[in-house]
Amino acid sequence: MQDLILDHISKSYGELKVLEDLSLKLRAGGRYALMGKSGIGKTTLLRLILGLELPNSGVLEPAPGSLRMSVVFQEDRLFPSADAVRNICAATRGLSADTAIDALSAIAPDIDIRTPVSDLSGGQRRRVAVLRALLHPSDLLIMDEPFTGLDTASRQKVLGYIDSHIDGRLFIMSTHDRDDALKLGCEIIEL
Repeated sequence: MQDLILDHISKSYGELKVLEDLSLKLRAGGRYALMGKSGIGKTTLLRLILGLELPNSGVLEPAPGSLRMSVVFQEDRLFPSADAVRNICAATRGLSADTAIDALSAIAPDIDIRTPVSDLSGGQRRRVAVLRALLHPSDLLIMDEPFTGLDTASRQKVLGYIDSHIDGRLFIMSTHDRDDALKLGCEIIEL
Protein backbone atom coordinates (compact mmCIF):
# COMPACT_ATOMS: atom_id res chain seq x y z
CA MET A 1 0.00 0.00 0.00
CA GLN A 2 1.18 3.48 -0.74
CA ASP A 3 0.27 6.94 0.51
CA LEU A 4 -2.74 8.66 -1.01
CA ILE A 5 -1.89 12.15 -2.26
CA LEU A 6 -4.42 14.81 -3.18
CA ASP A 7 -2.65 17.61 -4.99
CA HIS A 8 -4.50 20.93 -5.40
CA ILE A 9 -7.94 19.32 -5.76
CA SER A 10 -10.87 21.57 -6.64
CA LYS A 11 -14.46 20.53 -7.26
CA SER A 12 -17.44 22.67 -8.24
CA TYR A 13 -21.00 21.95 -9.20
CA GLY A 14 -21.86 24.78 -11.54
CA GLU A 15 -21.24 28.00 -9.61
CA LEU A 16 -21.06 26.17 -6.26
CA LYS A 17 -17.44 25.64 -5.17
CA VAL A 18 -17.35 22.63 -2.87
CA LEU A 19 -13.59 22.02 -2.59
CA GLU A 20 -10.95 24.53 -3.57
CA ASP A 21 -7.22 23.87 -3.91
CA LEU A 22 -7.17 21.06 -1.33
CA SER A 23 -3.88 19.24 -0.85
CA LEU A 24 -3.48 16.29 1.53
CA LYS A 25 -1.09 13.43 2.06
CA LEU A 26 -2.80 10.46 3.69
CA ARG A 27 -0.24 7.94 4.92
CA ALA A 28 -0.58 4.27 4.08
CA GLY A 29 -2.13 2.58 7.11
CA GLY A 30 -3.19 5.93 8.59
CA ARG A 31 -6.57 6.67 10.13
CA TYR A 32 -8.35 9.89 9.20
CA ALA A 33 -11.65 11.55 10.04
CA LEU A 34 -13.07 14.24 7.79
CA MET A 35 -14.99 16.76 9.86
CA GLY A 36 -16.88 19.96 9.19
CA LYS A 37 -20.38 21.28 8.93
CA SER A 38 -22.90 19.65 6.61
CA GLY A 39 -22.40 20.63 2.98
CA ILE A 40 -18.70 21.46 3.39
CA GLY A 41 -17.55 18.73 0.98
CA LYS A 42 -16.81 15.63 3.07
CA THR A 43 -18.87 13.26 0.93
CA THR A 44 -17.67 14.93 -2.26
CA LEU A 45 -14.06 14.37 -1.19
CA LEU A 46 -14.77 10.69 -0.50
CA ARG A 47 -16.47 10.34 -3.89
CA LEU A 48 -13.41 11.89 -5.57
CA ILE A 49 -11.11 9.43 -3.80
CA LEU A 50 -13.37 6.56 -4.88
CA GLY A 51 -13.37 7.80 -8.49
CA LEU A 52 -17.14 8.35 -8.48
CA GLU A 53 -16.59 12.05 -9.19
CA LEU A 54 -13.85 13.78 -11.15
CA PRO A 55 -12.09 16.88 -9.85
CA ASN A 56 -12.31 20.09 -11.87
CA SER A 57 -8.58 20.46 -11.25
CA GLY A 58 -5.84 18.72 -9.35
CA VAL A 59 -4.49 15.19 -9.20
CA LEU A 60 -5.05 12.16 -6.99
CA GLU A 61 -2.18 9.67 -6.68
CA PRO A 62 -2.51 6.79 -6.99
CA ALA A 63 -5.34 7.25 -9.45
CA PRO A 64 -8.79 6.17 -8.27
CA GLY A 65 -9.38 2.54 -9.12
CA SER A 66 -5.77 1.48 -8.66
CA LEU A 67 -6.31 0.61 -5.00
CA ARG A 68 -8.54 -2.14 -3.65
CA MET A 69 -11.29 -0.24 -1.87
CA SER A 70 -14.20 -1.04 0.38
CA VAL A 71 -16.78 1.52 1.35
CA VAL A 72 -19.75 2.31 3.55
CA PHE A 73 -21.85 4.93 1.77
CA GLN A 74 -24.22 7.30 3.57
CA GLU A 75 -27.05 5.09 2.34
CA ASP A 76 -26.67 1.39 3.08
CA ARG A 77 -26.91 0.08 -0.52
CA LEU A 78 -27.97 -3.42 0.47
CA PHE A 79 -29.93 -6.00 -1.52
CA PRO A 80 -33.38 -5.58 0.12
CA SER A 81 -34.70 -9.10 -0.45
CA ALA A 82 -31.49 -10.84 0.68
CA ASP A 83 -30.72 -11.58 4.32
CA ALA A 84 -27.79 -10.08 6.25
CA VAL A 85 -25.42 -12.99 5.57
CA ARG A 86 -26.05 -12.92 1.82
CA ASN A 87 -25.56 -9.15 1.76
CA ILE A 88 -22.21 -9.41 3.51
CA CYS A 89 -20.98 -12.35 1.41
CA ALA A 90 -22.11 -10.77 -1.87
CA ALA A 91 -19.30 -8.20 -1.70
CA THR A 92 -16.47 -10.69 -1.25
CA ARG A 93 -15.94 -13.79 -3.34
CA GLY A 94 -15.05 -16.71 -1.13
CA LEU A 95 -16.19 -15.16 2.15
CA SER A 96 -17.86 -17.93 4.11
CA ALA A 97 -21.31 -17.64 5.62
CA ASP A 98 -19.75 -18.73 8.93
CA THR A 99 -17.42 -15.71 8.88
CA ALA A 100 -20.36 -13.39 8.21
CA ILE A 101 -22.43 -15.02 10.97
CA ASP A 102 -19.55 -14.70 13.47
CA ALA A 103 -19.18 -11.00 12.60
CA LEU A 104 -22.92 -10.44 12.92
CA SER A 105 -22.96 -12.11 16.33
CA ALA A 106 -20.21 -9.72 17.47
CA ILE A 107 -21.99 -6.45 16.63
CA ALA A 108 -25.54 -7.38 15.70
CA PRO A 109 -26.70 -10.32 17.83
CA ASP A 110 -30.26 -8.97 17.62
CA ILE A 111 -30.51 -9.67 13.88
CA ASP A 112 -32.40 -12.76 12.73
CA ILE A 113 -30.01 -13.82 9.95
CA ARG A 114 -32.85 -15.32 7.89
CA THR A 115 -34.78 -12.03 7.69
CA PRO A 116 -34.54 -9.95 4.49
CA VAL A 117 -32.66 -6.74 5.24
CA SER A 118 -35.68 -4.74 4.06
CA ASP A 119 -37.40 -5.92 7.26
CA LEU A 120 -34.54 -4.85 9.55
CA SER A 121 -34.36 -1.57 11.45
CA GLY A 122 -32.17 1.25 10.13
CA GLY A 123 -29.52 0.58 12.77
CA GLN A 124 -29.47 -3.14 11.95
CA ARG A 125 -29.06 -2.41 8.22
CA ARG A 126 -26.25 0.01 9.04
CA ARG A 127 -24.35 -2.67 10.94
CA VAL A 128 -24.72 -5.06 7.99
CA ALA A 129 -23.32 -2.36 5.66
CA VAL A 130 -20.37 -1.75 8.00
CA LEU A 131 -19.57 -5.47 8.21
CA ARG A 132 -19.79 -5.87 4.43
CA ALA A 133 -17.09 -3.19 4.02
CA LEU A 134 -14.88 -4.40 6.88
CA LEU A 135 -14.85 -8.02 5.73
CA HIS A 136 -13.96 -7.12 2.15
CA PRO A 137 -10.19 -7.27 1.51
CA SER A 138 -8.96 -3.80 0.62
CA ASP A 139 -6.08 -1.35 0.81
CA LEU A 140 -8.39 1.59 1.51
CA LEU A 141 -11.45 1.53 3.77
CA ILE A 142 -13.84 4.48 3.42
CA MET A 143 -16.84 5.07 5.67
CA ASP A 144 -19.23 7.97 5.12
CA GLU A 145 -21.09 8.63 8.40
CA PRO A 146 -20.83 4.98 9.51
CA PHE A 147 -22.69 5.43 12.82
CA THR A 148 -25.91 6.91 11.44
CA GLY A 149 -28.96 5.33 13.05
CA LEU A 150 -27.06 3.47 15.78
CA ASP A 151 -28.05 3.65 19.43
CA THR A 152 -25.32 4.18 22.03
CA ALA A 153 -24.73 0.48 22.80
CA SER A 154 -24.61 -0.51 19.12
CA ARG A 155 -22.34 2.44 18.34
CA GLN A 156 -19.84 1.30 20.98
CA LYS A 157 -19.81 -2.27 19.65
CA VAL A 158 -19.33 -1.05 16.08
CA LEU A 159 -16.55 1.35 17.11
CA GLY A 160 -14.68 -1.48 18.83
CA TYR A 161 -15.20 -3.84 15.91
CA ILE A 162 -14.00 -1.29 13.36
CA ASP A 163 -10.96 -0.48 15.50
CA SER A 164 -9.94 -4.13 15.72
CA HIS A 165 -10.61 -4.90 12.03
CA ILE A 166 -9.00 -2.00 10.14
CA ASP A 167 -5.94 -4.26 9.91
CA GLY A 168 -3.41 -1.67 8.75
CA ARG A 169 -5.54 -0.37 5.88
CA LEU A 170 -5.72 3.32 5.07
CA PHE A 171 -8.96 4.33 6.82
CA ILE A 172 -10.94 7.48 6.00
CA MET A 173 -14.31 8.30 7.49
CA SER A 174 -16.55 11.31 7.60
CA THR A 175 -18.22 12.07 10.89
CA HIS A 176 -19.71 14.88 12.93
CA ASP A 177 -18.60 13.26 16.20
CA ARG A 178 -15.06 14.07 17.35
CA ASP A 179 -15.25 11.42 20.10
CA ASP A 180 -15.86 8.66 17.55
CA ALA A 181 -12.85 9.84 15.54
CA LEU A 182 -10.62 9.92 18.62
CA LYS A 183 -11.79 6.47 19.80
CA LEU A 184 -10.64 5.11 16.43
CA GLY A 185 -7.31 6.92 16.68
CA CYS A 186 -8.05 9.11 13.68
CA GLU A 187 -6.17 12.21 12.71
CA ILE A 188 -8.87 14.85 12.25
CA ILE A 189 -9.01 16.78 8.99
CA GLU A 190 -11.22 19.87 9.26
CA LEU A 191 -12.76 20.85 5.93
